Amino acid sequence: MTEEIWTYHGILSVTISGDQRAKYWPGQKLQITQSDGTKFFRIETVDYIEPNTIVTLDGLGLYLLIDSDILGHQRSIIGSPQGYPAQPRILKIGSLYQANYNYPGSAYLVLDRETDEDDCSIVFRTQGSARAEFGLVSDGDYHFKTVFGEYPNETFIDRLLIRASGSVDAFGSLLRAYGTSGVHSVVAGNSDRSEGAGLELTYDQDNTQAYITSVEHGNCYRNLNICGQNVLFHTGALTLSQILSLESSGDAIFAGDISAPSVSVNNYVDFNEVSSPSTPDLGSGRLYYKSDHKFYYRDDSGVEKEMGSGSSDSTTLINYILNPDAYIDTFGWSTYADAASVDPIDGTGGSPNVTWTRSTSSPLRGVASFLLTKDAENRQGQGVSYDFVIDRADAASMLKISFDWESSVTLSEGDIRVWIYDKDNSRLINVVPYKLPSATSNVVCHWQGEFQTSPLSATNYRLIIHIASTSTTAWGIKFDNFSVAPNPIKQGVPVTDWVNWTPTGSWTSNVTYTGKWRRVGDVGEYQIRIVCSGAPNSAELTINLPNGHVIDTSKILDTTHQVIPLGLADVNDYGVQKYLALVKYVASTTAVGIVVHAKSGTYLESNAAVTQAIPITFGTNDTINATFRVPIAGWSSNCQMSEDAETRVVSAHLQRNTNLSLTASTQNTFVCNSVITDTHNAYNTSTGLYTVKVPGYYVATCVIRTTSSSWAGTNEIGMGFVKNSESEIKMGVKFFDANVTSVVSVMGSSPPVLCNAGDTLKVQIFTSQNCTLDGSSYPSQNWIGIYRLSGPSQIAASEKIATTAELSGTMNLAPNGSAVKINLNTPALDTHGCFNTGTYKWTCPRGGYYKVDFGVSL
Repeated sequence: MTEEIWTYHGILSVTISGDQRAKYWPGQKLQITQSDGTKFFRIETVDYIEPNTIVTLDGLGLYLLIDSDILGHQRSIIGSPQGYPAQPRILKIGSLYQANYNYPGSAYLVLDRETDEDDCSIVFRTQGSARAEFGLVSDGDYHFKTVFGEYPNETFIDRLLIRASGSVDAFGSLLRAYGTSGVHSVVAGNSDRSEGAGLELTYDQDNTQAYITSVEHGNCYRNLNICGQNVLFHTGALTLSQILSLESSGDAIFAGDISAPSVSVNNYVDFNEVSSPSTPDLGSGRLYYKSDHKFYYRDDSGVEKEMGSGSSDSTTLINYILNPDAYIDTFGWSTYADAASVDPIDGTGGSPNVTWTRSTSSPLRGVASFLLTKDAENRQGQGVSYDFVIDRADAASMLKISFDWESSVTLSEGDIRVWIYDKDNSRLINVVPYKLPSATSNVVCHWQGEFQTSPLSATNYRLIIHIASTSTTAWGIKFDNFSVAPNPIKQGVPVTDWVNWTPTGSWTSNVTYTGKWRRVGDVGEYQIRIVCSGAPNSAELTINLPNGHVIDTSKILDTTHQVIPLGLADVNDYGVQKYLALVKYVASTTAVGIVVHAKSGTYLESNAAVTQAIPITFGTNDTINATFRVPIAGWSSNCQMSEDAETRVVSAHLQRNTNLSLTASTQNTFVCNSVITDTHNAYNTSTGLYTVKVPGYYVATCVIRTTSSSWAGTNEIGMGFVKNSESEIKMGVKFFDANVTSVVSVMGSSPPVLCNAGDTLKVQIFTSQNCTLDGSSYPSQNWIGIYRLSGPSQIAASEKIATTAELSGTMNLAPNGSAVKINLNTPALDTHGCFNTGTYKWTCPRGGYYKVDFGVSL
């Protein structure tokens, strides 16, 4: 019989050699001897895992194996073998019929101890290692403990203690509950309220109140009091003061000033009307609502600012309509009744029949919208208006108007019109576009337009919504989200399309140039192809840039040694070989050169300039292809996008209403002493200089009438346009013949001139004979017009008013010294039906600046 070999497998398991399932089974008792003594176990399970048997054990809660040799073992199948320990006397499970447990049929777990100093508890273990304990531990209090450390060096730590006195302590979370008559409290923090810091929750059942109080060393610093249906907040040190009350009605009442980093409100806050408050403390600001229905802010220096009045640095936050959406009322808006007309007079006064109210029924936005209501009568000339004040920074500038609207009936285009009234200058200002478009009923629309404000002296304006229709249909129109604000200008990098271009260069014989160019920011990009039809002329090859393109050498790293490559090129020796070349700067701001970069033998890395014989002898079908980029002077990498281009009208109409002596053979400055219009106050009537306020392209037109008794057939008189001290640009000139009279008139106009802000413009007159500009008698025949060309914009895309007309046939002009009316009897284009072929008069369909061009063939 093979001897069994017993070895340690775990603290409650052993390994026995061979298959021992027939010998050992669950329930048998074992006695096992190791170096630390004799131990007793009960077999739990027996499993055979070839070639050994694994036996798991129950140590009766008293014994564990150690990782050491098994020195001896015995087994027994009887119930109580000799020496086997009895059940622990402190565990009693079953039905008890003692005096204190006299409940037949019940089961109890009773742990008994000899004295109060003994332990009486339940211990929880994992494979013999203690993890938790609860019970009576050496005193009369009930302990809940967990273990810190591992077997055999574990230590029990108190986590929760229920004292015999009734209080509860939570260790680690520092929670303590206590109570007095009618008052119950829980402290999170130090278990002793008078020591350290904590948070105390108290319920006062006698006064039906609950408190949450922060406590530090016995002092209360903040307190939340739930008193009846209200919630009160207090703060302070030894004495608490109420700062906020949340009422059962939902109102929040602040007591005194609020001095807090921020206040967050999910719905709304009601402000009572107040007069201007005192200046807040240093580092604070004060927000308040005054009797004029406006919000104000006062900073710590005492400066009061109206909220929304344009104090922000960002134009996107400015709205000059301070009541844009009827959120509270219609304050600031007024109905009016001007004379019955498609255009208003001033948008105020009269006895209007229309009404302007606040409507909460299906608002366009938010909680309410404005409602303009008209009855079933003709109310042409009536409407509603709003007065506003702009910042000085927006004088002589384009402002944008926008709003949402919805009509209850179908409207035609122009039934409702939008105008601006300059209160300081008592004049109407056109809005572009100014007509609300046609709209069907109950369709929400968005409208926007633009207008130009007056020069600096004007800051007071009126927005007018005007009824132009004579309809007798009753309707209501909702309006919302009004805005009058600066129009932010978007910036970006300009990239143009490729433009076909025929280059020129130093090779002029037997070559054909083709090319394309485009702008990318401040850089010009170029593609060039040169095809030879024979031998070119003897010259180093240079290629000229398009007219007006000048290289900005300040943006080229090195122009001294001419080594900075601007692009690539290839030289194609037709049917033989291709050579790599570079495009380089060649000490010219209007041309580039080409140098050989690599060729076997003579020109390897030579940077030799390409000529008619380098790197090959050029002939028929030989080609050069080049691409390069160069920075161009005057181009910016960031500029105004075309859809947001500057659209303000810049214009001046100037007259001379006194005589002006003109000296022969001298450039006489034409000084106008009467300003008809000048949108930007740019003209000086003393010097005759116009100072550019808005950069762009400017054009001048001029008419003069002069008299002289000495005019002769060899004389001449003309006008020129001058920017700063640059060369004169001719505008018009008259050469005399033998039939010259004493009265001579000249008219002319200039091509566009690019100007920067601060440039000066003037018109000067050159005459070969002393003469007099006759302004006293004929001021309307002695004038200058200066205007700036606008870029693509909404103005260009909105309503067009244009007429072209011509004379069909001939007309005799009799030399009788009288003005003759030219009867243009055939209109070719008339967008608004303004031209009358019977009277030959053109009637303006709306106010604005108009340009008239006229030509005659004699």
